[in-house]
Amino acid sequence: MSEPESTVVSLAPVDDVIESAYSPSSDLTAVSDTLIKLTDEGVVHQSNAAAVCAPVCEAMRRLAEMIAKLRQPESGWSSQLPHTPDNLFLYVIEEAYEVLDATQAVIPQLTQETIEKETDSHYLLVEDLGFKLLWYVAKSSYRLMQLMGGIPATVSQANSEWQSGMLRLVAVLEAQTAETQWSLDLTTHQVPPASVQASVLVQFAGEAVPHTVESLRQEFIYQLLAATPEVRESIAGMKVQLLQPGKSWQKGTLKLKFDFEFIPDAEVEGYFSEDFGQVKLNDTVAIADLARHWLWQQFHNMVTQLLETSSLEAVGEKAYLSTTISQASAIVTCCVSESPYFAFLNANSLEAWRSRLLWHLTGVSYPVMRLLGGVKAYVLQPNASWEVGTLRLVAVLQVKTLQTKLQLDLATGDTRYPTQASLKPDAAIQLVEDDIVQEPECADNLITQFWAEVRSTSPLLKLFLEGIQLELQHSEKSWLPGLMRLHLDLEFLSDTGE
Repeated sequence: MSEPESTVVSLAPVDDVIESAYSPSSDLTAVSDTLIKLTDEGVVHQSNAAAVCAPVCEAMRRLAEMIAKLRQPESGWSSQLPHTPDNLFLYVIEEAYEVLDATQAVIPQLTQETIEKETDSHYLLVEDLGFKLLWYVAKSSYRLMQLMGGIPATVSQANSEWQSGMLRLVAVLEAQTAETQWSLDLTTHQVPPASVQASVLVQFAGEAVPHTVESLRQEFIYQLLAATPEVRESIAGMKVQLLQPGKSWQKGTLKLKFDFEFIPDAEVEGYFSEDFGQVKLNDTVAIADLARHWLWQQFHNMVTQLLETSSLEAVGEKAYLSTTISQASAIVTCCVSESPYFAFLNANSLEAWRSRLLWHLTGVSYPVMRLLGGVKAYVLQPNASWEVGTLRLVAVLQVKTLQTKLQLDLATGDTRYPTQASLKPDAAIQLVEDDIVQEPECADNLITQFWAEVRSTSPLLKLFLEGIQLELQHSEKSWLPGLMRLHLDLEFLSDTGE
């Protein structure tokens, strides 16, 4: 991640672009330890939208291409004019109506089946729900994962100076009952910071057109719902029962919302990661095939969501066209920032590769994500006693040229050395899940299961597990041919520190 190219005179009234954060209960430990009772609906709605949406996908692709052209510097679009649906409408009216026509053509083919099922209740802690929601958000989009950590941006409120710094997407879980209310920043597990106002303009490096904070929020919600519809109820607001330590059961609602935090340049010093060199991939055919599949999947997900959740008859033509343009804008934002074709075929820093591969790996499954961070486990290694500690799935990015041999830990970004011992293949492992000790399993069998899961879930990771040819450049030196490979292993850190 590179530092912003220029520094802008700081806005004097920084607070003018910030809204006061809602102050939750001061007892954050009690909030994290609150028990939630979730009740599944007694019905499930199934739609065939995914099977009949191809004509709408094609029309949406043409609309997205037009919006992408309008985002180019040579389009003549004013840098002060945000790409809102209203501002875009006159420029994309023909393509938008093509999406409308395609939608009307497939509506007679749409079916929705309602399946009755037994009502089921289950329990979990706020802390555990927070981890799961964060995983859904992070895996839905590489851009969202980046934003939750913070990325360079400049901001401006109407007709004021631009200010550079770091913009962070804040995932907030809000709870409200008759007796209490609180909100929690799921990334930091702290009180949510002051949020940037909805009307503030935001511009990211490499983009010619600014966004309003509100348009960014809506685009990201579209992306999130298209990629992970499991969070739809959380965003709308879930009816739950809460049991906070020291209190009685209370009926209320839990809601996932998104705010933005802006940190000026002066407060961001030392944030950006070390760069280990530039990388170019040589297997362009394989990467381009993955890119085409990835791009089509984005259109398919977005259009399926549009057909399932937006009724043309109910909302009317004007509102439907506005939603369609918003969806297409979200696709463009997603593709520009995430498309493997744009991001992978050109020279990229090794740090950027590490970050993107980590995103793909965390998206494989929730258990893989938790293991990357470390989970509690009991381990018995040959010629040793049972030990309790932290078991971690270690993903190592290995880069080899004639002059360089480098190993990077995907999760930490640190250089990994041969002296760091991995768990022995014949060690016995007992994972601890929800405070329940699982059946013992051989370390070799466990890592084999993870290799198989990763290979079958992500074509890109499969390519890197097998190894891919590259060229590596340090500073201004010549490009050197080499090989980049992803390796998975298990590491155990005993609580005794031995």
